[in-house]
Amino acid sequence: MGLLQTLFVSLATSSPWLMSFITSGCVPNRENTIMVFYGRVVDQNKAPVVGADVLVNVDRRPAIQVPLYWWEGNALQDYQFHTRTDKDGNYTVRGLGVSMNLSASAAGYYGSPGDTYYYTDYFPPPAYVPQVGHPVVWTLWKLSGPQPLIEGGDHIQFPADGKPHGVDLLHGRKAPEGAPADFWITMPEPKADAWYKPYSWSYEIKAADGGVVETNEQYPFIAPGDGYVNDYKRDFKDVDPKKSSGSVRKVYYLKCHDGKIYARLDIDWMPGGNPPAVSVSYVANPAGSRNLEPGLERRPGQ
Repeated sequence: MGLLQTLFVSLATSSPWLMSFITSGCVPNRENTIMVFYGRVVDQNKAPVVGADVLVNVDRRPAIQVPLYWWEGNALQDYQFHTRTDKDGNYTVRGLGVSMNLSASAAGYYGSPGDTYYYTDYFPPPAYVPQVGHPVVWTLWKLSGPQPLIEGGDHIQFPADGKPHGVDLLHGRKAPEGAPADFWITMPEPKADAWYKPYSWSYEIKAADGGVVETNEQYPFIAPGDGYVNDYKRDFKDVDPKKSSGSVRKVYYLKCHDGKIYARLDIDWMPGGNPPAVSVSYVANPAGSRNLEPGLERRPGQ
């Protein structure tokens, strides 16, 4: 409690008139409501995750609301508890408050999906309405046994100069110009009449004896066996700088050297940067396996 509030409470307790003035404005807080949430946790194959731990954080208003904007008693009073999924991966949560934040996790699985749900119009509407028989479904990735991976997480950077820049996955470095590499990235300098006008940009990823495929999977841990394109190109026209952040993150699977190496590439394309550039991080499996599950990563050269 702040100094001003402490002084006010001291005066109020010694003055019946002032205390009467305060308590006459106190009203039951009607923002709290009975909240119910129906959820289900499954793995990447839609099988139920039995015994998953669900952490619940409840935000609740105090029972009595004091009509003074600076009074701390009006603040949210949160509490938390745990529950577990049943044999079908289902669970039900009940609480009294204005909102609930939930997240799920389980031993032997990767991920901790969750979200916040608001049950009162005190927050931006619409309020969340649970539906019996239609649980909110979250997915965890069931680990099959991670393999030793090489993690190049230093964000190897290249300029947008229109030249092919190679990457050596096993050593985590840029390949010298003209030297062998596992893949090459090319990004020409974006074209625009002025910095505030729409611009166009493009990029190209080329694999050594393999290919590239873009992905938006929640858990990009198993590289596909086919569908790769050796020379992957994308073009973007008339990008409005007022509506774009100037940076785009994309995730790709890479197959190179006839399947001797599989990798996941996390690439930040920065056509609106000053200067425009590309940043690359990755995990690679040098054993020829498509398994890219986290757990046993090591730095290049180790």
